Amino acid sequence: MKTFAFATRLLAVVGIVGSFAAIHGGCGSTAVGTGSGGHAATSSGTSGLGGSDSTSSTGTGAPECQTAADCGGTDTGCAHPTCVNNVCGMGFKPDGFPTTSQVAGDCKHAVCDGLGVVKMVPDDTDLPADLNACSTGVCVSGAPIQKPRPAGTKCGPDNAFMCDATGNCSCTKDSDCGTGTACASFTCNAMTNVCSTAFTPKGQGKPGGGVVGDCMKVTCDGQGGPMQSIDDTNSGDDGKPCTNDICTNGVPSHPFAAAGSSCGGNAKCDGSGKCVGCNTVADCPADSGCLKYTCQANTCVSNNMVAGCDGICGSGTVLDQCGVCGGNNAAKGCDGVCNSGKVLDMCGVCGGNNAAKGCDGVCNSGKVVDQCGVCGGNNASKGCDGICGSGKVVDQCGVCGGNNAAKGCDGVCNSGKVIDPCGNCGGTCICAPGTTLDCGHCLDGAKTCNVNGQYGLCIGATPNNQPCP
Repeated sequence: MKTFAFATRLLAVVGIVGSFAAIHGGCGSTAVGTGSGGHAATSSGTSGLGGSDSTSSTGTGAPECQTAADCGGTDTGCAHPTCVNNVCGMGFKPDGFPTTSQVAGDCKHAVCDGLGVVKMVPDDTDLPADLNACSTGVCVSGAPIQKPRPAGTKCGPDNAFMCDATGNCSCTKDSDCGTGTACASFTCNAMTNVCSTAFTPKGQGKPGGGVVGDCMKVTCDGQGGPMQSIDDTNSGDDGKPCTNDICTNGVPSHPFAAAGSSCGGNAKCDGSGKCVGCNTVADCPADSGCLKYTCQANTCVSNNMVAGCDGICGSGTVLDQCGVCGGNNAAKGCDGVCNSGKVLDMCGVCGGNNAAKGCDGVCNSGKVVDQCGVCGGNNASKGCDGICGSGKVVDQCGVCGGNNAAKGCDGVCNSGKVIDPCGNCGGTCICAPGTTLDCGHCLDGAKTCNVNGQYGLCIGATPNNQPCP
């Protein structure tokens, strides 16, 4: 089946190469070989075991290409576009050249056939994985098979079971038989206690691997291993807006998009893989008023009499940066934003509110009104009571608005000392209440005052406010 598939792919590539020549050929020229979808073209060149470049003549005097990128097509790994002497062609890898798309364990090796097509050749060293402990993966002429191990070979967990002659292990449960894969599953027959293996049908399953965009897919081969098969939905994007990304029987190609196809915005494909402004005047914007278009060298060209934004031909009036026709960007604020309304304040600040101006009217002076309404003041007119203009200050004893009343007769704040009736600072002489001549009790136990207000000696206790002796 795989041989048939790759033969089909060979025919597809021959057709694509013929189409490539036809795309780049001139009408009515002698055709050595033609493909579908194009005029007949003369082609020359050889291909074979050593690889080669084939070229096609355009039949015109204009150079067909400067580089291979001008020629369309894509590098498939075995075939690639070329530009030789300004003529497009195709170059082929030599027969047997290995490709980058390989599937491990399929007993085959993907190589080029010298004609631009990938072919599969037997590779009996590309061994498939052993399905279980009772079989060995081997290759026979490029076909993967599972060869039973000798009967009696130990198998299963801890080698607690033995293989039979058909490559199955005895078992008590499914997990004794092996670990299932996308292409094989294992069960244990509860009646016979023998493992059995079920293979995913050929062409089904997803064992993984493969290359995105190579028009192939990896499925199961029906023997528990992987294989490659054609998948024309797995097309690769060559990143060019004027080519189509297609697969044909497993062969990727990127033929030129039809002339007039959109390649972004108003741009059009020219039919030779290039994205241009126009192919005909119909691709250009419609004429409007005094604005006329022509298609010159694939570029839409307007006449010199261009209407201004005011609709007047040749006025030269254009939109300013704020979209105002004939404007001078007057709608742009000082911040450069259209219609923001921002202007410079008196201190040169964009969008400012003169906040940088001090209370003295000078920009950036830094002066502000203090709490007492004085510009540039430091609240010096505020009294110690926090009231502006009160005049109150802290006295020597730390009392706001005080008159040093807290200072004692000894000059010490808060000492509490006063002059007694005898004229002594901090004295303890107390005269009898309501009298000025009689003395009271001697508080310090040693002295009292006499009628003259001087200290005398206390001879004894004088209870009941008796006069001093």
